[in-house]
Amino acid sequence: MGRSIRSCAKHFACAPCWVADHPQIAEERIVWRSALENSSGVSSIRMRLCGAALLALSAAGGCGSISSHGLNAEGTRQFQSGQHQVALDRFQRAIAADPRNGDGYYNLAAVYHHLGKANRDSNYYTQAEQYYHKAIDMAPNHAEAYRGLAVLMSEQQRNDEAVKTLAEWGQRSPTSADARVELARFYQELGMRKEAEKQLLDAVAIDTRHSRARAALGMLREQEGDMNQALVNYTASLEANRVQPQVAARVAALSANMPPPSLSGPMSGTRMVTLPPTTSIR
Repeated sequence: MGRSIRSCAKHFACAPCWVADHPQIAEERIVWRSALENSSGVSSIRMRLCGAALLALSAAGGCGSISSHGLNAEGTRQFQSGQHQVALDRFQRAIAADPRNGDGYYNLAAVYHHLGKANRDSNYYTQAEQYYHKAIDMAPNHAEAYRGLAVLMSEQQRNDEAVKTLAEWGQRSPTSADARVELARFYQELGMRKEAEKQLLDAVAIDTRHSRARAALGMLREQEGDMNQALVNYTASLEANRVQPQVAARVAALSANMPPPSLSGPMSGTRMVTLPPTTSIR
């Protein structure tokens, strides 16, 4: 497994972009609600997914948590302005205010990851990896931290280790559809299509309305030329999360190109419309 993760823009111009080539700063938790959605794109630290970010502030209470939220938000703004050292200070203060909030550690990791890549500095990479692990220690199902860690490992030609890390997450969290989607994402980038498909099917078996898994399955079916099943999965993804303009565009495009429903003549002489299935999963 020698290839590193590449930018999704190259591969999925009008199909689901579900590849992260860099981590994304989170004001609290960047929620990647769809395989076709865009995270807010800080130009240099990005999960380039094509649109606006959806942010979810955690519901944890307490003064420390509120202060941590504000510091994470301020750190994000500073990062977006190119003030990386100021951003690091804000994220450090967010951690001091709420030491068990995984997002602060994730944000530190994301900045150090960016600095490591921009400066080709292994020390920054080392710090980034440490903070990704710390984020996962604080939030064992922190998908963004796992994604960033896998990307970092891939950039260092450690693909086997990245796959192992994601697979072990799934083993520790047997009911996590996100863990399967992230491993599928990585398999897809390594060209391991069947392995990616299996993980996506497992994700849908865990959560049939998981919008990212459904959209990614739609992409795979469309690439295979199975437009009917692509439409089934895109539609299911859109029903689970309506705020997906590119999924909606694929549904509209495929629906427009579908042949009209076939008509069969039963023995009674009446005509019955035969519709394609709407709930089957392949």
